[in-house]
Amino acid sequence: MLDGEYGFGNAMSKDLNWEAAISGLGEQWTFANTMQKNYACCGQTFVAIDATVELRNAQQLGADDIASIHVGTYAAALEICADYHPNTAFEGKFSLPYCVAVAVIDARVRLDAFDDTHLRDANLRELMTKVELAVDEQCEDVFPQLRSARVTIHTKDGREFKHYTKSREGDSEAPLSDAEIVDKYRELATPLLGQGLAETLLDELWRVDVLDDINALPLAHAQALSAAGI
Repeated sequence: MLDGEYGFGNAMSKDLNWEAAISGLGEQWTFANTMQKNYACCGQTFVAIDATVELRNAQQLGADDIASIHVGTYAAALEICADYHPNTAFEGKFSLPYCVAVAVIDARVRLDAFDDTHLRDANLRELMTKVELAVDEQCEDVFPQLRSARVTIHTKDGREFKHYTKSREGDSEAPLSDAEIVDKYRELATPLLGQGLAETLLDELWRVDVLDDINALPLAHAQALSAAGI
């Protein structure tokens, strides 16, 4: 099924190294390398968002301060996410200029970044025109082992700020903090479950490693909502 002539390996790739595929089996766990998405968009935009948020917060920059934003990153990110004219939420999630502009304005790029209010925001659209994209040789050289970006912001008063992010926040090299995970959980769970149940479930989820029975989790109401299509 995996390594046969018509198996999964030959169907999906070529020149496979099966020894590498099973290296560390039973000792190293893929779960430890799972990425935690911090943003509600394509993962190819993440490092540029991280670097932009870092500069925005460190220098207390707003959209009105910015003359230009230069994003240097690996080629695949630009091939997938160079759309300067996103009209839908889906298109916005695959637009580096859009996501970087939202990062400046909101300091985060979560679900509400792709609502109609954001998509139609004239100030956001204007800021997008100031975002310049280019392949950065250093970022390209280390891809795909690392997904990195170099962001340079020039302000209208002549200042220049640079930040290099070597891996995405949420990757195994830079895992999200507990506070960041909780923030994302509350954003997604509270509108569906209500604050009370969401917080009760959160408390129990942090104790899941010591539960004797997974059925002890207060999921009945959540499952009922899901079954109802809510």
